[in-house]
Amino acid sequence: MIDCTTSGAVRFYDSPSYLLRGSGLILAVRYSRSGNLMATVSTNGERGLLEIWPLPNVARFHEPVARRLFDHVIVDAAWVSEDAVAVCGNGLLAVYSVNDLATTSKSASDGALPALQGTQNLKEEYMHPKANQWDRVRYDAVTDMLAANSAQENSLLLLTKQDGVWREGPAIEHQSKLHQTLNALAFEPIPESAETRSDMVRRLALAYDSGSVLVYSVSSQDCELIHHLSIGPQEPALALSWHGTRLAAASDEAIKAWDLNDPSHTIISWQAAPAKWYQGSDHHLPSDEDAQTTPSLSWDVEGKRLAFTVGRKVSIRPISNLMSDY
Repeated sequence: MIDCTTSGAVRFYDSPSYLLRGSGLILAVRYSRSGNLMATVSTNGERGLLEIWPLPNVARFHEPVARRLFDHVIVDAAWVSEDAVAVCGNGLLAVYSVNDLATTSKSASDGALPALQGTQNLKEEYMHPKANQWDRVRYDAVTDMLAANSAQENSLLLLTKQDGVWREGPAIEHQSKLHQTLNALAFEPIPESAETRSDMVRRLALAYDSGSVLVYSVSSQDCELIHHLSIGPQEPALALSWHGTRLAAASDEAIKAWDLNDPSHTIISWQAAPAKWYQGSDHHLPSDEDAQTTPSLSWDVEGKRLAFTVGRKVSIRPISNLMSDY
């Protein structure tokens, strides 16, 4: 892993592969809200590794301030506070907090690296009792709510933190039988200018194999379906991205985006032309079903263009009719 800053500084992260008994594949990289910590999730296909890295004032190779090694695969992570992170994977949905963060950050920046061991400096805050295959975990800081899905059980779980304890939140009827597998979930971004309150109603988007995109208003007490959108019956919705009230969804060859102030009209609607999208043997998608790449979808800082990548292909889609491909 290499961290590059806008000033041109470069930092290298040396993750000891022997903990995973061989080279690991990094599946998730998550920055804390302040940007002072980074959580990484990696696996060798049999074991999983969660590592917490300090970011400020570190210019050389350095070690994580905390880590936990699992005897099974973990696939995703989400920060739930400045020093606690939720992880999910094969038979696991849990929250861990970093012990004595100030001391460990200081020792790492001073060069006194902590000893390498399988589990270090993490305390378990919560462990879900069901050993499902949990695929994704997302967090909303306004409602203090965690959302996690299990494709194996075709279920969606909401957790809320009450009096410092994680408990199951309101049930959400995500209509899994009608809309097939849940592929992506995303809370709307927290508004920077608006005053946030714990009783604010927030929105959670869910993307399904059927092409449906369902948007719920969620609070710690209740959930309600408010929008039923679709990118098309032949296009499984695989990725989601928010920018303010704008929500985008993508399959591996189509995009749609809406402004939820008026969701009856799409602000971006694009379908790849197969002859162009897959042109050239060096640019096509993997033919092996197991090697299929989940699309990546991201708005620019002004919410006026979408960057869409899948396989080796990239497309930039503006809201206006001026189209640009790269």
